Amino acid sequence: MLFLYLLKKRCRKIINKDDKQKISDQALALKNVISELNKSEAKYRNLVEKAGAGIVATDLKGRVTYVNETLCKIIGYSEEELIGKPFVFFIHPNYKKKIIRLFRSAFIRPKVDIDLEFEAIHKEGFPVYILSKPSIFYYENKIAGFNAVIFDITERKIAEFKLKESEEKYRSLFDNMTSGFAYHEVIVDENNKPVDYKYIEANPAFEKLTGLKVEDIIGKRVTKILPGVEDDPADWIGRFGNVGLTGVPLIIEEYSEALDLWYEVSGYSPKKGYFAVNFTDITGYKKAEQQIKESEEIFRTITEQSFMGIYILQNNQIKYVNETMLDMFEYDLDEVVNRDDDFILKIIHPDDLSFFKEVQKSRKLGDLSEKPYISYRVITQSGNVKWIDQFSKTIIYKGSSAELITIVDITEKIGSQKRLQESEEKYRLISENANDLIAILDSKLKYKYVNEGYHEVLGYSKEEMYKSLVIDIIHPNDVKRALKSFRKGLKTGMGREELRVKAKDGKFIWFDVKGKTFTDIYGEINALLISRDITEIKKVEAKLREVSKLKSELLRRISHELKTPLISIKGYTELILSVHGYKLDDKIIESLNEIQEGCFRLENLINELLKTATLEDGKIHLNTSIEDLAFLIKFTVKELLGFAETRNQTIDLQVHDKLITKFEKERVYEVISNLLTNAIKYTPPGGKISIKSEIGSDSYIISVKDQGIGLTDDEKTRIFTQFGKIEHYGKGLDIISGGTGLGLFIAKKTIELHGGNIWVESEGRNKGSIFYFSLPIIKN
Repeated sequence: MLFLYLLKKRCRKIINKDDKQKISDQALALKNVISELNKSEAKYRNLVEKAGAGIVATDLKGRVTYVNETLCKIIGYSEEELIGKPFVFFIHPNYKKKIIRLFRSAFIRPKVDIDLEFEAIHKEGFPVYILSKPSIFYYENKIAGFNAVIFDITERKIAEFKLKESEEKYRSLFDNMTSGFAYHEVIVDENNKPVDYKYIEANPAFEKLTGLKVEDIIGKRVTKILPGVEDDPADWIGRFGNVGLTGVPLIIEEYSEALDLWYEVSGYSPKKGYFAVNFTDITGYKKAEQQIKESEEIFRTITEQSFMGIYILQNNQIKYVNETMLDMFEYDLDEVVNRDDDFILKIIHPDDLSFFKEVQKSRKLGDLSEKPYISYRVITQSGNVKWIDQFSKTIIYKGSSAELITIVDITEKIGSQKRLQESEEKYRLISENANDLIAILDSKLKYKYVNEGYHEVLGYSKEEMYKSLVIDIIHPNDVKRALKSFRKGLKTGMGREELRVKAKDGKFIWFDVKGKTFTDIYGEINALLISRDITEIKKVEAKLREVSKLKSELLRRISHELKTPLISIKGYTELILSVHGYKLDDKIIESLNEIQEGCFRLENLINELLKTATLEDGKIHLNTSIEDLAFLIKFTVKELLGFAETRNQTIDLQVHDKLITKFEKERVYEVISNLLTNAIKYTPPGGKISIKSEIGSDSYIISVKDQGIGLTDDEKTRIFTQFGKIEHYGKGLDIISGGTGLGLFIAKKTIELHGGNIWVESEGRNKGSIFYFSLPIIKN
């Protein structure tokens, strides 16, 4: 085809010439040329068609102009299917861009000679691997197209792939072996005796097992890598050097002092003068072997000292028994060891024998999970009956399967459980017949137990209670307070609250609820609640509050009524003393001074009565602000220091530099002043008064300690009530006994209005007292 193409081009050129006279001669010459060309074309066509390589030619646009039979066989297409198609038609998509790029670059560098390997797609869809030698052909010194000789290298490529896959597989195996592998060259002395060896290759496991980095050892001698190895008792160089020289393989277990490791090493020689070793770190195994020996000793020691009875049953014979079991059953060792298991059956209590036999039968039949833990009774040699807990486990004993059986004497435990059961029945009887409501809650406030009182008082059945939470029946206005009390109780272990509870008929009943936490046998925190109906008490309290309100109003009116004549008496007394005092004798002046002093006392009493009435009404609005409590304490101490000095007393002040919180300064000042004044008055001359501050987690705590006459338990309960003054006048005590008996009551109400508490501690008469009050820490 190529020759015909050139011929046609030549013919057109000749015919187009104007010299008509030469046409005849040229026609004859052309006929001879065509004849010769046909002969030449036939010869070369036959040569090309029968060539062992594929041949393809394309025009300048890359279209196929010629293919031989060999190429058609390589890629499976016929000549007709290929002629006129782009030459990349049968090339795999992954190679098309590369081939096209080379095709185009040929115009720029046409002299480049390349061998190109690529993948083609056979007509039937499978890959064919090609080696191509492309070249450019010219016509009249111009590029006319491309020729390429195509070789099918599919078999070679597949062989290469398999070789690569094999290499990768064995390299992966080599790199991922768990056992170490190393290849060495033996180094000998003049007597052909191995004196060293050199590392040729090693795998990653070698590095992991020995700690020697592969890149640091390859090509180096072992004596350089491990100095002193030539003196190692294991004689690694000599023994494995001989493997390389003689070809006799060697398998050993040895300890390497240089590496402080145990190895199992197998060595062999692939060729003389070289040896390979495959080794595994058996340090763990060796240690385990030692530990087994130690464990056996420990086991024997433990079993002989154990409080549990232990015996081993193998092939229906008792192979081992410890002292505890012998003591438990009251037998001697020679009466038990090597006895068959009938011995055990003889000491089982008759009532438990059939149960025991059934369990043993199931285990012998292979159901080893059948009741590994059982309880039964035995009869000792002296006739005593004991309860036994038994646990069985299959073990390997001296190379064979055996039963390790442990037993515990639970006679006391069974007795305790029986007593506990009786106790529970007794307390359940008490609970079910108590007038109070008794319940147990879990940590999620769900009822776990309620007594009959819940049905009798509230109307709920036990089933209804067990389905509900405690907050489901608490008055909505009391829920928040109840939850706060419950959380606090979980921390402190106990709590108490007065709550309204909804009965089944919709009515609310007041209860005084006492709670105490405990931990059940599962380690869960529970709360025991005992509730008492206080509805009637609340009604009485409401009436008392009304009476108290009337009393407060009466005190207020009386106080106001007393103030008017008191002002007149006080005013006229002062007027007489100031205007006519010079006319009066001393006795009258003394009397008038007594009247005036009495007016001051009565005025103070009236003011405190008015304060008391106001506090009881609960209508006081505190005018609080951020203040420094420490400054206020120091100010009050300074103000009363003169009073203390008149009684030759000292005041020890241990207060923090700053105690910032929110309070009404004037009212708290009255509290501090009252406590400090009382301490001065009730401490004998020459005594000491101490004032301290503490900072708690959420409050400041102030204490005023005196060395006074102290308080009895009865006095401590009365001292913060109205008119709760303890009378000591005329008892020969060197104290100042004045006062209205309202000061501490006012102090208590004031501190409680601030959200704090006030209390007193005293060990008894003549042992002093410590008054405390607390204020919440509020800084915003």
